[in-house]
Amino acid sequence: MTADTEGRDIREIVPSGAGDDSFLTTDVSGRVSYWRGGSPEPVTTFPTTWSFGGRRLALGGDVHHPVAVTAAWERHGVCAHDAATGALLWQRKDVKRVQHLAAPPGSSVVTACKDDGPMQVLDLSDGSTLARVRGVRGCWGGPGTPLVGAVLHGVVVIDPGNWTVVVRRATPGWFKPAVAVSSTAALISVVQDQDGGPAAALRCLTLTGESVWQWDGPRSVLCHDLAWDAASISWLGVLSHVDQAVPDRLVRWSPAGDMTTVAEIGSTHASAFVLGGARLLLSDGSIIDTASGTRTAHFG
Repeated sequence: MTADTEGRDIREIVPSGAGDDSFLTTDVSGRVSYWRGGSPEPVTTFPTTWSFGGRRLALGGDVHHPVAVTAAWERHGVCAHDAATGALLWQRKDVKRVQHLAAPPGSSVVTACKDDGPMQVLDLSDGSTLARVRGVRGCWGGPGTPLVGAVLHGVVVIDPGNWTVVVRRATPGWFKPAVAVSSTAALISVVQDQDGGPAAALRCLTLTGESVWQWDGPRSVLCHDLAWDAASISWLGVLSHVDQAVPDRLVRWSPAGDMTTVAEIGSTHASAFVLGGARLLLSDGSIIDTASGTRTAHFG
C-alpha cells in the first residue's frame, strides 16, 4: 500500500531517533507508513490507533529493529509497532491524553507527555514505566546531548541518566511547538501574543540556562520545526503563516542569531528534518536539500 502524499492526508512526519534517513508518516485515518533508504515507496503501511492533535508519533530503535510508537487521546493509550512489519509489540491503555511523544536519540525509551500530569519514560521494548518527570509537556534531544523539556512557564534540562531536572529557566509564551538541541545549546520556539495575534519567538539558551540570543517574528508567523545542522554549524527552521497567506519558508540562523532565508517551500501540513538537518521532508512528498533549498527527491 502506498501512502497518499498529496498534502491532504499526511498529518505528521517524524524522523528516526537514530539520526538516519528513515522516518514515519501518518495520515488522517491513523495509517502509519515507514520509509527508509530514500525509497519513493514505504517499507510498510499499517493501521494504528493514532489520533490527530499534538505530536503523537515517534520512531525509536534502529534500522535493524525500528519501533513506531503512536498515541491516542483516550481509550487506546500508547501503542508500539514493529515498523518493518506493522506487528503490535505492546499497548499501554492507561497512558492517556498524550500530547507529545519522542524517542530520544541513542536511547531505548520513548517519552510520553501530557498537559495535566508527569512525563512518563517508557521502555521501548515492553512499554513499562521507567521514570516520571513532573510537569514536562514535551521532550527533545540530540545525539549525545542532555534532553530539554517544555514546562508551563519555561524549559528544563533533564539528565537522561537518572531522569532528574538539572536546569530550569523561565521563557515567555504560552506554547512551545518545537525545540532543537546541539551539544552546547537549545533553540526554543514559543508562541506569544503580539498586537492581538499569535507570533513566533525564538530563544537560544546554553544548556546551563544562559541566554545567547533571541528572535521575535512578525505577527501570525509561527515556527513549528527546528533542527541543529552540525555540518554547517547553524540552526534550521520552518516559518509558516497561520492563514497560509504567504508561502512557508526554510530559514537558517547562525550561532549568533543572524537569520537568512534558504528557500520558499510552499504551504505544507507537516514537515520534519532528517539526517541531522541535511534534508527537510514535506507532507507533499518533497525532499529538500537544506544547504541549497532545492527539491532533490520525492517520496510517495
